[in-house]
Amino acid sequence: MDFPTLICDEKSKTWSFSEKIKTKNAMFFRYLVVNHLQLYFEYNVHCTQLAHDLMREGVKISEVTQQLQAALVMAELLEHVYRDYLIVPREVINNRREQEIYRQLLALDGYQFPDQDKYLKVKTSSSSPTKTIRDLTVSTNWPRLLLLRTRRLLIAITPLIKGFDAYPRWIRLMEVTTNFVIPYLAWIFFLPRLLTNLFLFWKHIIPGPWMKEPERSLDWQSRFQAQMERRWFEISNDAAWFTGGLINCFVLIGLLAPVALFISLGLQTYDVILASIRFHIEISRMHKLEEDYKRMLSYTASTDPAYAQINDYLIYLEERINYEKKRLSVSIINNCVLVISMMLTLAILSFTPVMPLVGAILAVMITIACYVAVKCIDQQKPKPMEVIKKVAHERHGFFKDKSSPPSPSSSSSSSYSSPLDEHVVADPFVP
Repeated sequence: MDFPTLICDEKSKTWSFSEKIKTKNAMFFRYLVVNHLQLYFEYNVHCTQLAHDLMREGVKISEVTQQLQAALVMAELLEHVYRDYLIVPREVINNRREQEIYRQLLALDGYQFPDQDKYLKVKTSSSSPTKTIRDLTVSTNWPRLLLLRTRRLLIAITPLIKGFDAYPRWIRLMEVTTNFVIPYLAWIFFLPRLLTNLFLFWKHIIPGPWMKEPERSLDWQSRFQAQMERRWFEISNDAAWFTGGLINCFVLIGLLAPVALFISLGLQTYDVILASIRFHIEISRMHKLEEDYKRMLSYTASTDPAYAQINDYLIYLEERINYEKKRLSVSIINNCVLVISMMLTLAILSFTPVMPLVGAILAVMITIACYVAVKCIDQQKPKPMEVIKKVAHERHGFFKDKSSPPSPSSSSSSSYSSPLDEHVVADPFVP
């Protein structure tokens, strides 16, 4: 990669990286596009380190100039990747907001930005139909699962209730309505996000009038790999549950209805495998980055100022890896417990009415426990841009009347969002 070695004029401190990067073609950006998630993650960790350094008492802008330069460089690279090659407008908006902060801070140290005008008025709306569909799928998933699993619990209690005839009648009345709706809901729920992801996937693979020149100039293998990086998990999840829902709804009915439980058990086991694969892929990517920085540290003299910077970066990188491990592990634990819960409903194991009841209680409990766990872990998510902006405002009086830019770690398009928010599944207890 022919990366510009001079990002600004040393004497006048005029920023020139923006103009130089505009001259680069698809061959330059190919590696960044294919590995954009790794660049995004590395940028996020760097912002966390920068936020902590800015929070030090009495720190001067000149002491963090190199870190601000690196943050601005990565933000500009990400803007080009998201704007010209991945076509994600909301990420472009986020990156421009973040660049504005870095430029304002660097301006305090005498840096000049000839193209600053385009950052003074940044578009604030980042909504889109695809984002709306995805957000609705995520936001309705938890209530849907809790309602369905609570229904199964109410049904499982029925054989154990004696002397209260009204309860079984109420359950039968409830099932008359829900038995018709739930099998259809089991596959319809996954259809909007699945179709959206498949449409966008092929839209960015197959050349056409809808594809701009920078993206078209990439080879199709690079476009395919970049889109797989972004969408493989959701497509794999939604396609499996959509197909299973269709089979259970239209094929395994009547005398074949008991077989539907085995299909659901297979899908739940598939979810364990899928969540484990995702954990391995994402954590391996992070450990590779960690190894790269450790190798860089071993080649740097301890007296070099860069040694302390690299060592600090490794500390924040390790903290982020630990956070991601906790976040991704919740999905694996959730699905493992649901597999056990599902097995207890099978005829070969449910030799007593207590077993299905235990399975139903487990399903409800793990749903509530994982929801609480996700919310607690989400509170630990680093939000470096919020800290950087706050420090810039408190110390230097910036951005008094502007809306807060979203954190890199909070973007809904990122692969680093909550795994259970993305891991939208059907209810395995649907008959």
